[in-house]
Amino acid sequence: MYFQIVGSGLTGAVIARILADHGHHCHVYEALSHVAGHCHTERDSRTGILKHCFGPHTLHSDSQKVWDFLQRFTTIMPYQHRKEAWIRGKLYPFPVNLTAINKLFGRQMTPQEAEAVINQEAAPYREQTVTNFAEAALSSIGPTIYEAYYKGYTQKQWGRAPEALPAFIFRRIPIHLSDEQNVFHLNR
Repeated sequence: MYFQIVGSGLTGAVIARILADHGHHCHVYEALSHVAGHCHTERDSRTGILKHCFGPHTLHSDSQKVWDFLQRFTTIMPYQHRKEAWIRGKLYPFPVNLTAINKLFGRQMTPQEAEAVINQEAAPYREQTVTNFAEAALSSIGPTIYEAYYKGYTQKQWGRAPEALPAFIFRRIPIHLSDEQNVFHLNR
């Protein structure tokens, strides 16, 4: 069978490869001058450094099937994804973890104490129906962490007020009551 695939980003490339593995013929069409969609990389002509043209795209999957597929084409190097946030003129760990919570509240707490403080801050917001990102955040983490980490960044990232975004988006962001700073919790 013959397939025409539009786009050579991750989805188009993977579909074409799987179909070809099953004996099908594929023609991949790409409107851009390069393959890989928003995962496209190229060497900087001045430095020779490989750069991510559309920002970094980090692979994170616990699926053995995904890893087996990818390892047919490349060697995957171990990697831990860590971020920091610039808040009130200082760097804080991101995602929010116990170190960040202690720094924000200006005291050393155990995980249980930090959880109690967060629950106390969030309690007044838990009595309302959660309908948007801001309400989901406030009812989960309270105003101190929300104002420091999420409110401004969410507006910047999405170009919309947190109150205009669906609640499920907040659930994508991990919060750790440990000193764990890895963004993705994977078995790899």
